[in-house]
Amino acid sequence: VATPLDMAPFFSMNQVVGLSMNFHGNEMTDLKNAKTIVIWGSNPAVSQIQGMHFISEAHEAGAKLICIDPVYTATASKCDQWIPIAPGTDGLLAIALMNIILEKGWEDAEFIKSSTVAPFLVKASDGAYLRLSDLGRAEAGSEADAIVVTDGAGTFDVPEAIADPVVTGAFDVNGEKVTCAWDLLIERISGYSVDEACRLTDISREVMEGLAEDIAVNKPASMYILLGIDHYQNGFYSIFDMGCITALTGNIGKPGAFC
Repeated sequence: VATPLDMAPFFSMNQVVGLSMNFHGNEMTDLKNAKTIVIWGSNPAVSQIQGMHFISEAHEAGAKLICIDPVYTATASKCDQWIPIAPGTDGLLAIALMNIILEKGWEDAEFIKSSTVAPFLVKASDGAYLRLSDLGRAEAGSEADAIVVTDGAGTFDVPEAIADPVVTGAFDVNGEKVTCAWDLLIERISGYSVDEACRLTDISREVMEGLAEDIAVNKPASMYILLGIDHYQNGFYSIFDMGCITALTGNIGKPGAFC
């Protein structure tokens, strides 16, 4: 027995960043540590008034407030910038932001390597991660059957055993072709051009680049995402994309940074 609605943020974000005691991020009082707050698909001035005062206090402390919403809401009226978006295109905006961040070199390379699945090796045969059982070093499905990374020089082992794993490259392991998860992400999002995203979202490249810089450079940044995105058929996928931005920019698990 479970809630039959408004599940996209939880289904998707749980898989991207994990579930904490405050949904997927820090406690609301932590917003005061953010330099950028992006309110995306939410109207807390009306819908979460119990939390809006924390956002206002962060704003008074100097945080830049940005609202992404098709409608000019009460929340948008309190922000430094309102970005109107074509309804249902939030996931496409998120992909465009990722492409811009990579194009500008604004990604957090160290965080990507140390704190995301980027170096994990994905098997071509079934799309699953390469594990110790594939190397004959653990029983499949056991607690010891950990995910494997590589140093790129022929050593394949668990992440804690390889100090500097590679995040890019394709390899052959006992006849199994594997690719770093990072390469698969880059391949997937490269199929979406920023110019086409601008046309479909109704947002200019200039505005997109400014938003990408605010999130990736004016850190720490918090993305306040709630149920607006959930009300579209593609909500699950859009929220996956939005969550990936936090991994790309290192805006997760730090003061003032969460999604």
